[in-house]
Amino acid sequence: MLPVGSLKSLVFEKTGSTYKLNQVCSDSLQPFITSLGLPALDINAERLRFCRERLGVTHTIQATDADVTEQLSAITNGAMPTVVIDATGNLRAINTAFGYLAHGGRYVLVGLQKGDIGVSHPEFHKREATLMSSRNATRADFDHVMASMKAGLITPTTYITHRVGFGEVANEFASWLDPAKGVIKAMVTMGE
Repeated sequence: MLPVGSLKSLVFEKTGSTYKLNQVCSDSLQPFITSLGLPALDINAERLRFCRERLGVTHTIQATDADVTEQLSAITNGAMPTVVIDATGNLRAINTAFGYLAHGGRYVLVGLQKGDIGVSHPEFHKREATLMSSRNATRADFDHVMASMKAGLITPTTYITHRVGFGEVANEFASWLDPAKGVIKAMVTMGE
C-alpha cells in the first residue's frame, strides 16, 4: 500500500543527462522507492525488468497496456498517485499522465517537450492539481547524492548495463539507442 504522499512513477528515458529521473530518483531514492513499493511505468519491458530485478521495484506497469489507470488504482487502493513525475519528454506520455493524478496531486515534468502540451482543463481543475517543472538539480542535490554514495546507500554500478572501450564507441553507439539492447547506462573506458 502506498502512503498518501507517495511518488507514483519512475518514467525512465534513454538520455544520459544527470538530472533525469533514471539517475537522480533511482540512485538517491532507491531505498525509499523499494521500501514504499513505488511503481515504475514505462513502454520498454526491459527497463521495467531492470527496475524489478536491479532496483527492487515491486510494481511495474507497461505504459502501452490498455488498463494503466486501473492498475494504478489497484496499486494505490483507489486513491491514485499523489505525485506523478514524467522524465520522458514524450508528448503522448505527458498528456496521458494527467489522467493518473489523484485529487490534490502534483504533476512534475522533468523531461522537456518542445511542443505544446494539452490538458483537459475540467479534468485537471476538478483534481485541484498542481503542475510543476524541474530542469536542474541544485548543488545541495548533488552533495546529497555524493554523501549517499560515500555512505554506501547508492551503488552506481547497479545502473551500468554495458561497457565499451573508447575505441569501440563509434561502432557501438547506435546500438545503445535500440531499446532491445536494454541499455540503462553505458560506460566508456578510456585507454582501451
